[in-house]
Amino acid sequence: MPGQSTVGGNQGDKLVLCHRPGPEDPDFVRQTPSNWLLCGIGFLVFVLVLDNAIAIDFAVNKGANASMLISYGTVPLIFLLATSITLPVMFSKANAVSNAAPVANTEDAEVVERLKALMDEQQPFLDPNITAQRLAKRLSLPARTVSSAVNRTQGTNMSQYVNEFRLTHAARLLAETDEGVANIAAQSGFLARSNFYRAFQRVYGQSPIEYRVLRNSKEKPQIE
Repeated sequence: MPGQSTVGGNQGDKLVLCHRPGPEDPDFVRQTPSNWLLCGIGFLVFVLVLDNAIAIDFAVNKGANASMLISYGTVPLIFLLATSITLPVMFSKANAVSNAAPVANTEDAEVVERLKALMDEQQPFLDPNITAQRLAKRLSLPARTVSSAVNRTQGTNMSQYVNEFRLTHAARLLAETDEGVANIAAQSGFLARSNFYRAFQRVYGQSPIEYRVLRNSKEKPQIE
């Protein structure tokens, strides 16, 4: 549904957010004409008009106004050349500012602190169908406020943030129980075992089975 965000699900336990095209969106970029191309077209059109004007002057007035036309034509020509150089620089600086890492503030930290307390105390991440809206509703906050706070303070999105809690929960079960990996994945909020394996490998650098074996070997008392 429009406006709904889902954490987890059959599509890789990813957060699906309402999308608005922006400067960083591929479709948006494809729709934005090149500044170099526009300046080049303008330059060619101006040179063509100036050249025709001089040719007409030579044909009608035997070039009496040619020097004046060249003088007057130099000013906009210089302007077009300067624009073709400065516009790309200006846009590159604007893009650099827009792509800069978001800066967190005190309000963001408070929102994330409340969210973390909710995750620790009520463990809503165990629900594979948890949504960003439902998490935000429990905090009595707009979903965009919560998502933005997580992004600015944690440098990650809501899907990854929720999965961090799921993986921590799964790692504890792997170390403390003999439950099968598939059951642990389901109990930790993952709908697909393949998604669980992939996420666990990315965060812990080893498979769930390897993690369990390593933890068990470390916890066994050594016999002297």
